[in-house]
Amino acid sequence: MLVTVVDSLAVAEWYAANTGLDNRVDIFEIEQFVALNLCELGNYNALGRKTAVTDLFERYNWIVENVETDPSLKITLR
Repeated sequence: MLVTVVDSLAVAEWYAANTGLDNRVDIFEIEQFVALNLCELGNYNALGRKTAVTDLFERYNWIVENVETDPSLKITLR
């Protein structure tokens, strides 16, 4: 599995195809990968997805609070 940014997706697919790895590797764009994982963590329902996103943001904010020097990096949920 390869997770990359959207600008590198076509390049990654080209390299995989030209090295014979295209049948052995899955290539995902990072936003798609995160969204799919949040859906899975939320058991594919709206309430579960909301809980998964909330949990992700709370964990992110905890990391910012405990590691970063700039608290403006925190995400505010409304």
